[in-house]
Amino acid sequence: VSLEEIPAKKLRLTKPSKSAALHLDLCKASCATDALQLLLSFSRKPVETESESDNSVRLKIASLLGLLSKTQGFSPDCIVEDAVNTLSTEKSHQVLAQLLDTLLIIGSQLPDKFSIIQRLIAVACKHLSNTYFGVRNKCLQLLGCLGTVDQPLGKETDAGPSSPRDVQGVISDYFQDQDPRVRTAAIKAMLQLHERGMKIQQTIYNQACKLLSDDYEQVRSAAVQMVWVLSQLYPER
Repeated sequence: VSLEEIPAKKLRLTKPSKSAALHLDLCKASCATDALQLLLSFSRKPVETESESDNSVRLKIASLLGLLSKTQGFSPDCIVEDAVNTLSTEKSHQVLAQLLDTLLIIGSQLPDKFSIIQRLIAVACKHLSNTYFGVRNKCLQLLGCLGTVDQPLGKETDAGPSSPRDVQGVISDYFQDQDPRVRTAAIKAMLQLHERGMKIQQTIYNQACKLLSDDYEQVRSAAVQMVWVLSQLYPER
């Protein structure tokens, strides 16, 4: 047989599956607490950033932690530190957004833990500069659901000691965000403050009126709600 007639063999490089190892590890857990510790340990291990499957696993872990936080009898404050620390090293925007959503769930379960709430608010302010709209949206949602209008934000929020800010000031900055989804999220976060019984500042009215002519319908719709709320709060002005 001539060399030309020999069929060429194609080689393909494959990576071993990491999901099998994770499954075996979880099977070794004797109780739910052990399984949680294994998941937290896995989430802190370095992974290959180019692998989509790794992002998917971490995304699912973050989601499961949020569900676990709502489970009766579980103390969500025990995972706050791990979740916050993971935020500082996470590279995937989608996983960051899910971690922030989990922190929002945790904070909602701990309304009386003032120090934890303040920590979560500081984390949200820090990540508001993220380039991914989904992360900014979750940060704004967290501020609307957990923030208070009478508590100035300190140095941890990058506001600086010489220019103290409050939650309303930070949220209103994103009324002018380049992404319409973030502009909408900012208005809804402000409305959330109102629904929680906090009085919105009158100065927000002019900003809301400008958004009535926004190019995007979702922004205009939310702005109409904001203008209506302010008109009810300040009917004589």
